[in-house]
Formats: sequence, structure tokens, C-alpha cells
Amino acid sequence: MRRPGFRDAMVALKLYELRREPDLRTSRDLLRNHILGKEWDRIRELLDEEHAENLHLRQTLTYWELAASFVNRGLLHPYVYLDVCDEGLLLYAALEEHLPRIRKVRPRFASQTEAVVRDHPVVRGRVLELRSEVFKRRKEEGDQPS
Repeated sequence: MRRPGFRDAMVALKLYELRREPDLRTSRDLLRNHILGKEWDRIRELLDEEHAENLHLRQTLTYWELAASFVNRGLLHPYVYLDVCDEGLLLYAALEEHLPRIRKVRPRFASQTEAVVRDHPVVRGRVLELRSEVFKRRKEEGDQPS
């Protein structure tokens, strides 16, 4: 694997800059409250395009999927991705157990992030750590998997 370079730093800075955009920031904040540690019924509600927060889900997931696609295509080093995209991995960890159900309706849902996790052990290790945060939050909120 190549070493991270200047190009990776520039992509990381651009991702950070985009992440600060007000609408995306709002979407990211809302999703942390609506997804992390939530049971399937709450996630399913968000997938309904009529749900008030569906736009936020699509905007945020698309942003993190774009970043993951850069890794999958060799445009961003996976270690740099790991440095700057932890929040996207947390979102993936929160949705991961629901992917089989989600993909019955949206077959490519989170597929770029899934590929990064599958293909890069260091990223996979971080997702394992983040899963514990998701389950901890679920326990604190009293949600159980359905």
C-alpha cells in the first residue's frame, strides 16, 4: 500500500471544509440523535421519504459514501480516511445491523463504506470499537434490537 501523501491531505481538508457547511452540519447533528443506538422501527421510519428527517439521512449518508468511494478508488489513503471520517464510521456502525433489511429496498445503501470496512483491517477494527458505543447508547436509552 502506498504511503499517505500531499494529495490525501488536500482531500481530507476539502472533506473537512464541506463537513462545516451549515445544512450538512444540521443533518449530521440530527442523525446522531435519530440513529445512534436506535432500534429497527425507528430506523425504518427514517427511510420513508415522507419522514421529515429522510432528507437529512440521505444528505449525510451520501456525504460519507462519497468519502468512502475516494478510498475505494485509491484517491484517499485509508489511514487518512480513518483520521477524518470517524463520524461516518459511527453512522455505519449504527446502521450495520439493519443493512440486510434496508437493502431489501435500497440495495446499494452504505455499500461504499461497507467496502472500505471489508477491505481495510484498520478501518474494520475501528468499526468494531464504534459498535460498542452504539450498543452502549442503546442500553442507556433502553432500546432493544427488533
